[in-house]
Amino acid sequence: MWTLLHHYLSAVTPYGMAIMGAFFIAIVLLAGEGLYGALARLTRSRRAVFRAERLCKSFGALEVARGISLQLPRGARHAIVGPNGSGKTTLFNLLSGELKPDAGQVYIEGRDVTALSPDARHAPG
Repeated sequence: MWTLLHHYLSAVTPYGMAIMGAFFIAIVLLAGEGLYGALARLTRSRRAVFRAERLCKSFGALEVARGISLQLPRGARHAIVGPNGSGKTTLFNLLSGELKPDAGQVYIEGRDVTALSPDARHAPG
């Protein structure tokens, strides 16, 4: 592919090598996975594969999670940050199925998995 691009650019413009160099640098900087990764990312759906809607959890009178909603598209990386006691672990336990929410739903690939165990949620991949 690079050879064909080089021959085409050399025939069209005297700046063919400079254009190829800029293209190569852009691919390396903007797509850490290389050209294949960049193409895969462009064609991949950004639809949410993991979604939580209005999750709530209380322990007695202590309301730990109230109305939490989030959507994660395939390949997304996010962080949950907060001080001790802010509910980070409770959120992960709600999302993974270790805890059942008092209200709200969790969806994986559009399928409601709220009532499923952690093993059953993990089974599809």
